[in-house]
Amino acid sequence: AITEILEAMGPRKYEKCLEVDELASFLREYRKTEGFTRNELKELHAAFDREKRGTSGLRTIDIGHVLRWFGYTKTVQQVQNLVAWIDFDGSGELESNEFLKLMRKMHQDEARQRRETFDSLHNEQTGEIAVSSLPSAMIMLEGVEPPQEFVVQALRLVASELPERTAEQKAADALVSPSRSEGPIIKSLGAGGVKGAAARLAARVRNRDDSDIQVEGVAKPSDNDKNLPKFLDREGFEAWYHHYRKLVVREIQQNAGYSKMEVENFRQTFNCYDTDGGGTLEKKELVNMLTEYFPDATRTKEGQLEIQAALAAVSRDGNDELDFAEFLQLMRKCDDMRDEADLKLEWAVVQECNMINEEVEGFRQIFSQRVDWKGELTMDTLVDLLTNVVEISPENTAELEAMVREIHPQGRDVARFPQFLQLVRRLTQDNYLRVNDLAARAVRQHQKKSSKQA
Repeated sequence: AITEILEAMGPRKYEKCLEVDELASFLREYRKTEGFTRNELKELHAAFDREKRGTSGLRTIDIGHVLRWFGYTKTVQQVQNLVAWIDFDGSGELESNEFLKLMRKMHQDEARQRRETFDSLHNEQTGEIAVSSLPSAMIMLEGVEPPQEFVVQALRLVASELPERTAEQKAADALVSPSRSEGPIIKSLGAGGVKGAAARLAARVRNRDDSDIQVEGVAKPSDNDKNLPKFLDREGFEAWYHHYRKLVVREIQQNAGYSKMEVENFRQTFNCYDTDGGGTLEKKELVNMLTEYFPDATRTKEGQLEIQAALAAVSRDGNDELDFAEFLQLMRKCDDMRDEADLKLEWAVVQECNMINEEVEGFRQIFSQRVDWKGELTMDTLVDLLTNVVEISPENTAELEAMVREIHPQGRDVARFPQFLQLVRRLTQDNYLRVNDLAARAVRQHQKKSSKQA
């Protein structure tokens, strides 16, 4: 983006610096584009236009779709948190300029996490990260083991962009252990130190077949992968991540906007209900799965009709069976329907309980930290949350369960975010188990401890 803006500004008085007026002009353009290139802006605007409703901006559900399209797999509560942070006019929707600021934040947060990950894994003496550490890096960044084929394919693309390494450079690489905990280990250098050892090893490196080296956590290179780098500096790591990220985003787009971890969870669910192992869910198996995964929707006539419409939309051959790809599309439609219902109910609860935005967002953060992959808090989790503040006896647990069932529209002993808000308000209004007094005391103790540390 910087290069494009400078080129668009035309001839400048000085080649390597900007005058005050030129700097002001540059900053205006940079703020306007949020630092995105023309191609990036074109793609972002296309996604915005595809999801927006008429002439209005993006609602929470729409923003979730766009974020997932670009590889950011956020829950509806996480998206709500982002909307509250970036929605300057308080409309509940994001206009085009607000959307660009949101995407800039996502890019900046991702870049910061990459820098922190590289800093935690790189060798401080060489300034490089071993290729064998790439799976660990991605677990730190994404919480899931990366596909080996993606790691290797991204490495191939990086290697194709690098200048051919000399035999002496390869020899120097061979002298450094990839283990960060041990640091760079110089192995019996002999006369001449590193340069001398590199020269002596050069002939061996020239004739060595690198395909016999198995990198831990990475697929075994083929005969065409002899020049894959074994170490990456910060710039190389950024280049590798850029290629890897493109592969991941493409996969997320093909999987109805679900991340690798989410797909793995759905695959387990799919296999559990695919009792005959045929690779499809037949009508009876599908009904059983939907009843467990979307119990609220399947208990109402309106919900059943919505699910039937979703089934008809995703079934490519119009039969009563779904393969896994169709199953993922159905899950996306059902998740969207449930999220939209949650958002409507949340709005009604906030109005009824007369909650302010700061309260809601604070409770949202607590909820998001403990929620399961279905978007629910189980009774065990709710009890665990409360035991951080009060002591709960078996009798209290039974009372709490009855309260949760009473709040839930279908009488279940779980809480989605709207029910969680209702439960919190009831507990605090009734000062249940002196929760207000004990919570206030816990806050005072935390503040006192923080002041001492300061």
